[in-house]
Amino acid sequence: MPTDSLIFNLKVMKTNIYPVEKLGSLDLQQLYSRANEWLDDIDFCETEVRFFKKVSDLYILKSDKVTRNRIEQIQKELFQLQLDKHVIRADVINHREVIELLIRNLITQDEQQLKQRQEDLESRISQLNNAFRDFKNSLFKLTEEIINED
Repeated sequence: MPTDSLIFNLKVMKTNIYPVEKLGSLDLQQLYSRANEWLDDIDFCETEVRFFKKVSDLYILKSDKVTRNRIEQIQKELFQLQLDKHVIRADVINHREVIELLIRNLITQDEQQLKQRQEDLESRISQLNNAFRDFKNSLFKLTEEIINED
């Protein structure tokens, strides 16, 4: 169980700039920064999800031009995107914490294992972004059709 001082040190670490540390050919500071960028992107995605939920509630759910099946499909897609986003966010936070511990030399890890984890997260985030972009395009078109018909 982490002590309060360890928790405090980890929180302080997030704001400090570390000397560039290497794990073999990997620049840990660069990996840490990339993880933070991913978290920022995921947080923005959450803002977008809230916005699209409101758009859906205002235009799509109230429209008599949209079938019940289509509404259910949109809600299911939105739910799946939110679920995927939450899972990936938790995995990125875990990955970033491992990198923090490596930077502080509190743990060791195989370079190839860390590199593979980084590539896996990069791929999953790219897939989430693509799925979210497709969802937004579909929602934009449907909302535009509804607005143009009114």
